[in-house]
Amino acid sequence: FSPSIGAEVRPWSWISLKGNIGRYQRAPSFNELFGTRGFVRGTPDLDAETALNRDVEFVARAPRWRWLDEAVLEYVYY
Repeated sequence: FSPSIGAEVRPWSWISLKGNIGRYQRAPSFNELFGTRGFVRGTPDLDAETALNRDVEFVARAPRWRWLDEAVLEYVYY
């Protein structure tokens, strides 16, 4: 079970704020658990990695002006 949620808010037509948060897991691979032939030694006692990931994005758009179709400014924080 990996719960996650995202939302977008547009206070004005030319600005949007987006955000996501989620809890994710990654199971160990076969090679991490049991190793491969040669110099790599496996670790069969490994547990799944769990992380809380989040990001926030800010987007500002300028309308068409003369020769410029659209100008977009984006900033994302992970």
